[in-house]
Amino acid sequence: MVHPGGQAATDVAVLGAGPGGYVAALRLAHLGKKVTLIDPGEHLGGVCLNEGCIPSKALIHAASLFHRATHAEQLGIALQGRVDMAGMQRWKQGVVDRLARGVAALCSQRKVTVVKDSGRFVASDALQLSSGRLTFGCAIVATGSVPVQLPNLPFGHDVLDAKQALELTEIPKSLAVVGGGYIGLELSTVYAKLGAKVTVVEMMPQLLPGMDAELAKVVLKRLEQLGVAVHLNAKAEGFQQGVLRFTGGEAPAEKVLVAVGRKPNADIGLESTGAKRDGKGFIQVDERCRTADPRIFAVGDVTGQPMLAHRASAMGKVAAETICGIPSSMANRVIPAVAFTDPEVASVGLTEQDARSLGMTVKTAAFPLRGLGRALTLGESEGFIRLVADEKGRLIGAHIAAPEASELINEASLAVQRGVTLEELSLTVHQHPTLSEGLVEAAEAALGRAIHAIMR
Repeated sequence: MVHPGGQAATDVAVLGAGPGGYVAALRLAHLGKKVTLIDPGEHLGGVCLNEGCIPSKALIHAASLFHRATHAEQLGIALQGRVDMAGMQRWKQGVVDRLARGVAALCSQRKVTVVKDSGRFVASDALQLSSGRLTFGCAIVATGSVPVQLPNLPFGHDVLDAKQALELTEIPKSLAVVGGGYIGLELSTVYAKLGAKVTVVEMMPQLLPGMDAELAKVVLKRLEQLGVAVHLNAKAEGFQQGVLRFTGGEAPAEKVLVAVGRKPNADIGLESTGAKRDGKGFIQVDERCRTADPRIFAVGDVTGQPMLAHRASAMGKVAAETICGIPSSMANRVIPAVAFTDPEVASVGLTEQDARSLGMTVKTAAFPLRGLGRALTLGESEGFIRLVADEKGRLIGAHIAAPEASELINEASLAVQRGVTLEELSLTVHQHPTLSEGLVEAAEAALGRAIHAIMR
């Protein structure tokens, strides 16, 4: 696969076709580069599109629709329903397939060469494929991550990773979930709403470790309302004969989902290059996604936390533009995080505790959803919107527990990115009645002039 005279077979080789890799390939092609996109998967889009983000959100929506329809007596609606799990899976897969075809069509339209294969570096300018050696001018590693497996709970017939949990064609009578992060809690919520008896085991003292503690409390309360048994400060010890044992107790489990984190998928021959990995195996990059090898870039999960699809896509664009000589950087970019639980929770920037630990003087206020007309009309009044600002009133953080928090956080992310002040946000007229009015209400509360909140 090397051209005569030693000319590189492709300008840029992109290893991995997830949200970091395929976005990088499309941006490179748009900028005039000859691109080869390499991925062993049957469909483009990576874990996010095919096994994670998209299929999980499809099931979350379907499960929530079923649960609301069959628990709507307070709205004057009394329905009885049943779940056709196989039909739900067909609908979910249809969504995934449609998006995957869209990615393939974009690559074809922009003349990106797609190779369904696994590549391994054999030099700083070459990859070994099953069909031969591919030489390149630059390479972008976007190989993502894989689930962490626990020694005492190896994946098998009844011990599932997230991908397998998303493919169940029957609802388990009981499901134990090891790990109280966003993946574990999203799938806990799905199966609890579909009728499974769910138990969550988390070794840390709070759910959603790393997120605002008050957000985690809202999610915990809702899980308990759904009948989910949550055990904190508990470590899974083993699974046998339909029972999961953990610190201080046990739970029935027809199936066990292990969702304790992910690790970099970086066993790709980097030792043949100048790229470096840290102690946890993540590829080290700078703000322009450059590794220690000038020819090799890396983006997404394989570079470390936060392992989020939108971070990978942003990094893919930065790497592509840097390769093409366009000034681009991840420095100072604001990356929001969302858990599609019930309610959804989302964070961006600093928490109040983080800011104070950095020695900052902050202004902060939270507006409860029960004060929003739109939240009440949705029958969803549990939650809040909290804003954190520095001493000059510039927004440095936002934390939301609300329906559609995943949408609300984007306005807050823009505000934090641009250094919008509480005053500027409070003067921005928002449509009524909407959930986003809570951002204005929180800003006014932080300024000491709340209209729809009791001032203390």
